[in-house]
Amino acid sequence: MPEPAPIHTWVTHAAAKFPDWVARYGTGCRWDFSAESMNDLARVVLDHCPAGTSLVDAPDGDAFVGGVVWYFGETLHRAKSSHWGYNGSWAASTGRGWDGPQIITNDMVFRTYGLSVFLVQELDSVVRPRRLWGPSEPETNPKRLADTYERWVTASIRERIDDSQKRREQTKRRPGRKRSDEETLALWLTAREDEFPQWIQQFGSGAQWDFSDESLDVLEALIRHVAAGPEELLEDKANADFLEGAAWYFGEVLRRSDPEGSRWEYERRYHPEPHVAGWNATQAAEYLATVYTKDGGVLRRYYEAGRRRKER
Repeated sequence: MPEPAPIHTWVTHAAAKFPDWVARYGTGCRWDFSAESMNDLARVVLDHCPAGTSLVDAPDGDAFVGGVVWYFGETLHRAKSSHWGYNGSWAASTGRGWDGPQIITNDMVFRTYGLSVFLVQELDSVVRPRRLWGPSEPETNPKRLADTYERWVTASIRERIDDSQKRREQTKRRPGRKRSDEETLALWLTAREDEFPQWIQQFGSGAQWDFSDESLDVLEALIRHVAAGPEELLEDKANADFLEGAAWYFGEVLRRSDPEGSRWEYERRYHPEPHVAGWNATQAAEYLATVYTKDGGVLRRYYEAGRRRKER
């Protein structure tokens, strides 16, 4: 794609040619600009690009690449307020014009998440993750586009969760440290275990709290019932007792599923709350707030993904 052509002119032409692209490369697939269609797009990319190569080196050349880049970008663009852009500096630095197209959010308040997506770089992560991110990555990553879509559409809520957690941590940091980290952790764990029967009676009676992965769905539903959003969950003092018990239960489900490799830790200079080491140092309370990023199954998916990592 020659850089002098305005990106919006190219987008218009690519949209007009997309039905022909589908007829040639994507018959029988889902092309409705949905999250689910990202898996179909990844399969088409893998069908036409050998593992370890770049999208732009696809045998069919620009005819194939153009439809892939346009559909991926347009799906992100339709998912939230954003616009097409072209980063000429990035394209020039790599020497590949196709490296320039990107989707840029219209909401520029983000400091951490979702400012823009470089389309070809994300697409290349499907077919050559090892070359891009290191030898520990799989040979190919068919889920990459679906994961990118999810990060893109949940950027706003995750930004809110981060901000709320930072405010929560600030209020929990206290001077005058009379107890060691080990003593503080031991007291917290004892209190949580002793108070859990009362927590069940107050918040979760009638449910089966057996520390199984299935019980995480019950916990997630309860969180949504108690608090309407992350700020209310993490910062409202009225929910402090509920959150302490929920965080301990979630952490215990993780720890008990891997008793040899996971343990509770507390290091006040790094985190003002106990966390489960062995699960990417999961900050239990903060991760509970991520239930607001999807309609359901967030805690269970985190558990299952962690188990798969440990089994590799």
